[in-house]
Amino acid sequence: MPQLLPGARVDLVCDIASKQISKQHDLSKPQGVRGRISDNRQLRDVLGGEPSITLEHGLAVSYPWIEKELEKAGRIQKLALAQG
Repeated sequence: MPQLLPGARVDLVCDIASKQISKQHDLSKPQGVRGRISDNRQLRDVLGGEPSITLEHGLAVSYPWIEKELEKAGRIQKLALAQG
């Protein structure tokens, strides 16, 4: 399964969420762990397989559910688009 670099993951989530953001990378600040990409070798070895659902599909299914749960909890408000 291909791995996405952090910037590409941000773009993927923005596409799924229908959001646009401006990314700014401040390389003078601490960058944390450089390898934030999951290493699934042990998972593959122990379970004998790879994930069958792509990151893209998992996010596309999960994002609307999370958004709906946040709306129900009053944590976000979905803006109604004017129809005309």
